[in-house]
Parts: sequence; C-alpha cells; structure tokens
Amino acid sequence: MDGRAQTGLVCVSSIADYNEGIIKKHEFTRPEKEQDRINHITATRAQTGNVFLAYEDVPELNAEIDRWMQDNAPVYDFTADDGISHTVWVVDNVATVADITQLFSEKVPATYIADGHHRAASAALVHKADPNSSAYFLTTIFPASQLAILDYNRLVKDLNGLSKEQLISQLEYDF
Repeated sequence: MDGRAQTGLVCVSSIADYNEGIIKKHEFTRPEKEQDRINHITATRAQTGNVFLAYEDVPELNAEIDRWMQDNAPVYDFTADDGISHTVWVVDNVATVADITQLFSEKVPATYIADGHHRAASAALVHKADPNSSAYFLTTIFPASQLAILDYNRLVKDLNGLSKEQLISQLEYDF
C-alpha cells in the first residue's frame, strides 16, 4: 500500500467493553444494517465480520509484537490479487499472549472503532438477545502510529435521467 506497512493483532474483543464504552464509538448505526448483520450472525452462528479498532501507541506493546515477529516465522506470507502483501504470525505462546493481554489491560484504557460500527453493534445485540451466544467479537487492533486516513470519495458517473437539481433533491432526503 504505497510502501506502507501496518501490524495489527487479530483477536476478539469483549462485548462488555463495547457496552461499557471502553471500545469507543463515533458513528450512529442504522437499524436495518444492524438487522442484516444480526441475521448473518444468527444464520451462521458465527460473528465473522472483523471490526477495525485503534489504540494509542504503547512502546512496550509495540516492542513485544516486534520481538515476536523477529523471533518467529510467519505461517502465511502472500500477495493478494490487489497487490497488497499480507504476512501472518500466530502468537501461540501462552506467556506471550499473557504479556500482551496484561499490557493491554494496564496501558490501553480504550480502543476506538475505525471501521465496523454496525458489525460491533450487531454482535452486542445478538449477545443481548441470547446471553448464551459469544460474549466476544472478531477484531483487528492497530496502534495509532500505523493508521493513515485515506480518501473515501463517491463519484456520480450517471444521473440516471435526473437533472443535477433532482439528484441533489433526492440526496437531501437521506442526507
């Protein structure tokens, strides 16, 4: 991605942390999009939608992750069709997992949803409706220093027979 590299932790995050505001939200969610995700989770009996979280850098945590990557071979290393390279390490040492967990517990007071508000909200709603369902949801967590905000623009190529004014009028209805 333009020579950039990002290293995140793929893990699960607690629905309790989401409900208690430890996982910070900055968007409202739409009920119809939540329902679509709820239906997916219910039908598959799995929470498969990854939520992208960010946290303020913790030097000790960055060092622990860097050390793991230097000392261990990746289990996957490939370039996808879009040209983006992916390298995956599995942290399977109980002591290292405990160290990372403790560092998060002690040094990361909050995480922030960068993408996936509807996926997180839906997982929480499924758990609320069925307390026997998973109390966690799939996340990938990145330190803030590795984030880059990219443009997310929409381009209208065809007015579908509408005038510019009619299109804007219809957009104003929803926005």
